[in-house]
Amino acid sequence: MPETETCSSCGRSLGTYQADLYTVKKKCTECLTKDRCRMILSTLPAEDEWEWNRLSEFEQTFLPSVRQQFAQKGALSEKQYQVLERLWEKANR
Repeated sequence: MPETETCSSCGRSLGTYQADLYTVKKKCTECLTKDRCRMILSTLPAEDEWEWNRLSEFEQTFLPSVRQQFAQKGALSEKQYQVLERLWEKANR
């Protein structure tokens, strides 16, 4: 019997599905993006860490700004998220 599935974080509907044999917590795209932003922001260097000096001038300006915005609003723009992803990829090469 089809059931409506909801995001395990925010409760939004993820649509209708046929019952599975096992249960996995599923999240909507917005909640997954927030979780990824939170993870990336927590692992990139902070101003008091030695790795900070390895960042470009733009990155040293960008990171505190998006950290503050994410803390206040809980979200970033698509463009900010893309830049954050590039920084994450660069840091993990």
